[in-house]
Amino acid sequence: MWIVRAADSGLKDTLARLHGIVAGIDAEDLHNHDHSDNVAHYAVAVGWALGFDPERLAKLQRAAFLHDIGKAGVATSILAKRGPLTEAETELMQGHSAAGAAVLEAAGLHEESRWVRAHHERADGRGYPDRLRGEEIPLEARIILVADSFEAMTSDRPYRRGMTIGDALDELRRCAGDHFDPLVVAAFAGLIEGGGMPVHAVRSEAAPATASARPPRRALAPRRRGRLDRGCQPVVGLRVGRAPPGG
Repeated sequence: MWIVRAADSGLKDTLARLHGIVAGIDAEDLHNHDHSDNVAHYAVAVGWALGFDPERLAKLQRAAFLHDIGKAGVATSILAKRGPLTEAETELMQGHSAAGAAVLEAAGLHEESRWVRAHHERADGRGYPDRLRGEEIPLEARIILVADSFEAMTSDRPYRRGMTIGDALDELRRCAGDHFDPLVVAAFAGLIEGGGMPVHAVRSEAAPATASARPPRRALAPRRRGRLDRGCQPVVGLRVGRAPPGG
């Protein structure tokens, strides 16, 4: 649900075109449908919990929904690859944040552009594309990173099954301070565990990879388990030079 409509007719037309591009990206992969909507939903809930005013929430919502628009320039064979990405493929994939920022900047969405560019920066400075760290990273970008990572972790992907909510929250908490902003993680986890934010994830039934049916979108019940033992790495980076998690 969109909380704000653009007042300017030109901006409305621009946003409609941009939304169409993102919908096309999400539709390319059945495992990825609704991803951008879900990320925007999570991001707005966190922004509201952190006291954002309506105008700031509207911009955050736009940036969160459009965060992957740069993937329009990444080959579908890479986006939907079932195995680990090569280093060259990872470099192409990581270029999507800067590419998306350029698209939004050209559309006149200047603040949203800055946040989309920085939505894969890490608290410890090991993110991309600019190696920003801590408070150098816009708060909105830090929120989008947590929302994007949680959605990706809890939804199925061609290269692995989605985590339970409990495992995903454990991962966010374990990587807070290195990968994620602890303040954002605390707000995010508090909303979910307090029942203030519904969780939706894309799950596939056991079926061949070529199945054409749209995977069901369903709410997941929290279930806590032990913490994972891998390092705090970007979700995409987990696919580099190793077998896909979960088989």
